[in-house]
Amino acid sequence: MMTDKNTKALDRVFLAIPVATSTQQVIAAFQSRLAHSLGNLHWTNPDTLHLTLQFFGRTTEENLEKIKASMLSVRLRSKPFNVAISGLGIFPNPRWPRVLWMGFQPGEPLLELHDIWAQALIQAGLPPADRPFSPHLTIGRFRQGESVSEQRLTDLAKHAPVVPLTVDNLVLYESHLSRRGAKHIPIHQVTLGS
Repeated sequence: MMTDKNTKALDRVFLAIPVATSTQQVIAAFQSRLAHSLGNLHWTNPDTLHLTLQFFGRTTEENLEKIKASMLSVRLRSKPFNVAISGLGIFPNPRWPRVLWMGFQPGEPLLELHDIWAQALIQAGLPPADRPFSPHLTIGRFRQGESVSEQRLTDLAKHAPVVPLTVDNLVLYESHLSRRGAKHIPIHQVTLGS
């Protein structure tokens, strides 16, 4: 988003669905098992796991207020629902892997929520995301030069846990990067259906 140099802005703002602590613990155990098989990855800190609905980047106070208003609109138009975190995949592909992720079943409720979100943003006068929404949890990032065979990925995916996730909150975060990793600070939160 474009910002005026004289306007106060927050860096690295994003909207996400938080992941419960109990779910983070199950995924952390799975990451530990994967570390023995995949090795040289930078593993996502389980405490920071979330499902990103949209990354905004640098955001002015004016646009933050519009985003918050959009969150209220989504809150009124959406009810809580359940999905399961399951499976394992790689972006962009196993020959040139960058991101190791877990997916969601069923995916349709998340896609519907994202569509409602995009409509609310447009009504607030903000552009929706410029890329298709692909719901996933990033659990690790590959270091440059790594590769994984499709058969190896298929074998590892068979051992992925199926973890329930209740989608009942949307949280607007500001992310701060440091040598210790990212720290996500909640700015605003809404409960769906309330």
